[in-house]
Amino acid sequence: MMTKQPLYLNREGKTTGPFDWNTLQSMFAHEKLQGFDWYWDPIGEAWKPIDELVGAIAAEYVPPQPQIAPPPVLHQPTHPTAVESQSQIGSNVDPDGPIVIPRQKSAQATVTHLPRVAYVDSKARMLPPISVICFDGEKTYSGTLERASEKRCWISSFPGEGKPPFLESQEIRINLLSEATLSTVTTRVKILKLDNLGSVWNLELQWLDRPTEMITDLNGNIPLPD
Repeated sequence: MMTKQPLYLNREGKTTGPFDWNTLQSMFAHEKLQGFDWYWDPIGEAWKPIDELVGAIAAEYVPPQPQIAPPPVLHQPTHPTAVESQSQIGSNVDPDGPIVIPRQKSAQATVTHLPRVAYVDSKARMLPPISVICFDGEKTYSGTLERASEKRCWISSFPGEGKPPFLESQEIRINLLSEATLSTVTTRVKILKLDNLGSVWNLELQWLDRPTEMITDLNGNIPLPD
């Protein structure tokens, strides 16, 4: 059964979210959801193909009914009468002279300049990062594996992710997703230190079950010394 909890999405090794169910439905309707590769299943505690989520939303999605706008009301232009014109011009106008109707000022159109949008070619990136989901059965937190050693690893949160919902010395589980090798693994860690680096949080973790095949730095797949 598909959960309706807020979900993380992953594309090319980068995790975004979490997105609530209404947002996911809107992304599906605008064909943006289909561009992702994986979604995080908090019940199964694993990454799953995005096609499963797309299929679940498509099965219950009801497109909104189009709004029919009422026909516009056409207003006939009116011209002031002679009496109205004289009262608008003033009492000093010769009543026996010609009637002068003042010109109406035409409304000036306002030009709105939309900002240009810069598009980045994602294919220009080198090795995609290792995406990380931290969880304890109730709360989740996302980031990127910066480096790892035989005993420890360091994770940086995404900007704006906020303070991690965990405590130092707490034991949690993390899931590592490598788009470079199309592999994912879940393991246990202990939080050694939480550092606030402005808009980013750094988590220093100790391996409790070391995933040997995924202990790498991001430059050359070489384990770092402690």
